[in-house]
Amino acid sequence: MPARACSTTGSRRAWTRRPSRPSWWRHRIPTVPTVRRKRARGPCTRRSPPSPTPSTTRWAFAWTRCRFRPHGCSRPSRPGVHARRRENLRRGRPTGGGEVNAMLRLPTFEVTQPSDLGEALEHLAVEGARPLGGGTDLLPNLKHRLGVPARLVSLARLDELRGIREEDGCVVIGAGTTLAEVADDPRVRAHAPALAAAAGRVASPLIRNMATLGGNVNLDTRCRYVNQTAFWRSAIGGCLKSEGQVCHVVPKGRNCVAAMSSDCVPVLVALGGEIVQRSAGADP
Repeated sequence: MPARACSTTGSRRAWTRRPSRPSWWRHRIPTVPTVRRKRARGPCTRRSPPSPTPSTTRWAFAWTRCRFRPHGCSRPSRPGVHARRRENLRRGRPTGGGEVNAMLRLPTFEVTQPSDLGEALEHLAVEGARPLGGGTDLLPNLKHRLGVPARLVSLARLDELRGIREEDGCVVIGAGTTLAEVADDPRVRAHAPALAAAAGRVASPLIRNMATLGGNVNLDTRCRYVNQTAFWRSAIGGCLKSEGQVCHVVPKGRNCVAAMSSDCVPVLVALGGEIVQRSAGADP
């Protein structure tokens, strides 16, 4: 019989025909209908198989469901590796293997809570201090290491920065007033319905109950290449707004093109609103 080339290995070998079975062969084997089961998508319920002998394989693979393996139990792994990574995550240690800690932690800083506006202005006059209102934008930026201030001055106890009142035919809104209060106030709805509508469309109700109007006015510019974790930014070398020298939106540009994302500022500009600022040592 002539030799043929095998399609899988490319080697030349002699092909032999398989002996044909007699006609009565199929009547000797009982036919059992096979039912194909769909793979369950619920939690993994498989048990670890018995460990193979050292003569057959080097590692004993265990089938376990782990947060580090999104494919469930379809991929084997060495036992104990993922357990150590989970323990390192719980204790805040590096997980190893080129991975980074999945939990974003706040940096170390000092927090002061003044009881009046004069004391707050004195604390803010210190270099590296920043005001803290609702913290819905500042605290996530600190977790991403977008600026690490030495001191945060909480404005939560300053009642003089809160409230909405009418004065000389104008609506005066304190910087510490939450966006939910601005959106629901009847005086704002009557005299500045656009401002009430803009404040009522910011994020979610939980955010609006914490975020303040002063914080929304002083929002920092945003960019998809900046508002990421420090590890993510280090992979692209940073940008003009953070640690790098290149703008990834306009690679050949020399200016940062991060955009303003405040919802209330355009409405206040259109309504001709005015902002009253205070500083340490200035007359009220």
